[in-house]
Amino acid sequence: MTHPTQSIRTALGLSAAVLLMTSGLNVSALANPQVQTASAVAASEASVKADKKAKKVKTNKVKAPELTDTKPENATLPGSQFRLEVSTTRDVMPFRARVDGLSDNQRQALDKVAARAGWAQDNPITLELFTSHAPQSINAASEMREYLQSHGVADEDILISHVNDVPDDIVSLNVVTFAMKPIVCGQRWDNLAATFTNRPDNNFGCSISANFAAQINDPRHVVSPAQSTPVDVNRRNVIMQKYRAGQVTSSETNEAASAKISSAVK
Repeated sequence: MTHPTQSIRTALGLSAAVLLMTSGLNVSALANPQVQTASAVAASEASVKADKKAKKVKTNKVKAPELTDTKPENATLPGSQFRLEVSTTRDVMPFRARVDGLSDNQRQALDKVAARAGWAQDNPITLELFTSHAPQSINAASEMREYLQSHGVADEDILISHVNDVPDDIVSLNVVTFAMKPIVCGQRWDNLAATFTNRPDNNFGCSISANFAAQINDPRHVVSPAQSTPVDVNRRNVIMQKYRAGQVTSSETNEAASAKISSAVK
């Protein structure tokens, strides 16, 4: 009589044999140790190939937006987006170079130019005198310059140039008016919360440039910086001598200029 445990083992062995036969494998070949080793190697190689294929599979990753303008040299300054601009208006006035000096009509015209150049209308003006290389034209320009200076026009506001395309008997007076271009803010708005690109908003620096444009007294300083005034050489020598001698270099206190609070408000 067969033991129950042996019957179970026999049933399990038959079930495994049936599965192997249905899968196309040779049941007798599995009992061979060489076949078992080759099968294990083949399975290992197949597993390695599967892992390599899995590594080669590309995944669609969402890239974060790259930060821009992060370097100091690429940073946006308050005046980078809204730059100060100056508008110029040029009026050309030809004058006849007279041997006997300025005529009455020429003097009246220069009087009007001097009134404009004297900051009467709060508009800085530069006067450009263009002459030829002829002595008659150069003398006439010098006379016009002296006349304008005598009527309140600053010497640095008058420029004389000698060119070849001006007739010998003509002095061309160019009246150049400078004005700051107004800057208007708030023309276009963007999402101030969208800061993932590290870029400034559209109105960044507009108020600063607009305030500068409204407060600059002489727009010519935006075009080119103002020239420095001459150095007081005598005063500099006095200060240096006192400094070398160990004396006080500051000015003496003027008692007459001292102020005291009136007793009425104490």
